[in-house]
Amino acid sequence: MEISKYVRVINLVDDEILLYNTYNSSMITLDNNRMNTQNAIKRELFSDEEITTLDSYKFFSKTDKEVYEVLKFQYFEETNGMKLSIEVNTICNLSCQYCYQNGWELRKEISVEVIEQICNYIITCRRDSGLEYLRVSLIGGEPLLSKVRLIFLINEIERTCRENEIVPQFILNTNGVLLDEEFMTCFGQCNDFTIYTTLTNKVDHNEVRVYKDGSGSYDIILANLKKYNEYFAKSNLKLDLRYNINKGNISKFEVFLQMVNKMDLNVSTLEPMYTYEHEQNGFKNGLEFSEYSEWNATDAVDLLVRYGFNVPYHIPNACKPCSAFRTNNFKVFSDGKIGLCDAWEYDFSAPTIGEITANQKSKRIYNSKFKTMNPFDDVECNDCSDIIFCGGKYFCRPKCQCLNFNLNAFLINFISYEKNNNVVKFINM
Repeated sequence: MEISKYVRVINLVDDEILLYNTYNSSMITLDNNRMNTQNAIKRELFSDEEITTLDSYKFFSKTDKEVYEVLKFQYFEETNGMKLSIEVNTICNLSCQYCYQNGWELRKEISVEVIEQICNYIITCRRDSGLEYLRVSLIGGEPLLSKVRLIFLINEIERTCRENEIVPQFILNTNGVLLDEEFMTCFGQCNDFTIYTTLTNKVDHNEVRVYKDGSGSYDIILANLKKYNEYFAKSNLKLDLRYNINKGNISKFEVFLQMVNKMDLNVSTLEPMYTYEHEQNGFKNGLEFSEYSEWNATDAVDLLVRYGFNVPYHIPNACKPCSAFRTNNFKVFSDGKIGLCDAWEYDFSAPTIGEITANQKSKRIYNSKFKTMNPFDDVECNDCSDIIFCGGKYFCRPKCQCLNFNLNAFLINFISYEKNNNVVKFINM
């Protein structure tokens, strides 16, 4: 019987095969002698009950058309959630060598008027689209440089959501240098607030995440995390650390984990992230993405588990567009102009958040330029068994690079943990 094209067939050790169904994340291990070829099983070696079970989980090619229709439905299904990326300012107190914003033009910090327009947009989406969940990404520059305005922004969005029965979630992207008691008190009053900050081993950090005069920022950031560690013990305020990987610091990851453990920092998630190169910067990673992807699926996982950290990686099991391509999701620049996502560059011709709130036609025209991609109209995407992972091609992503870990290597590793009843740290599996 032929296996579904949406099922990955992966060779394990000890003459075993893993069948991983990308459609619903179900998986099964088999002796490889029960397979005819890479894409067919030997029917005579399976009981009727086993066949019925495999069929119910869509492991066979006869259900591919049914799966395909479900994927299309998932892709275009409306959601009651929304994401807004809000640029608080464009200034920064650091001069990180790899920052994607190096060379961008400066704008004033976000105004009270723009904040009011954002809140009006949220109310409009609640009224017109049944908005129930709002994810707010607060970005800069460095947002903490605009203390008064940032706190006002958070409080206004909290108030708007409370009055309109919307559940808000905040994510603050900060270098962590300016964290203080007033900020932590404000963040701690929110129902769901996560601080994202970046830290690597001291030598590497102080080479790439530097002040304007070239001095390093490691000590002050670490001191702040220690000082306000008790806040991160609360369920509503989380600390997510990103370890930006390059060739020079990948071997220091274990030492870094040991340091975080020794300090007993209340870290919700610690994730090694690939450090991308940008044309305007002189930074060179030295590590190929494929090397990082393999390491991230194997050695990084083993180290995270060994030192008691969660493995945060998630394998998509529904075909969804990138969140930036959802109808109501936007980046809001500090002057009110809109874009698609955090990394989206400023466009003078774009409308403002106030304009698309007052005029739905303006919103439709803007969305028609960027948010009309249909992967099922693309020959390659339509036939691709991995469409579940990436959601199709995007003009901003030239290659099909949809996961930051090698999937086959990750699954092989996961199975080894599962056989040892040690999967508690795989929080998204």
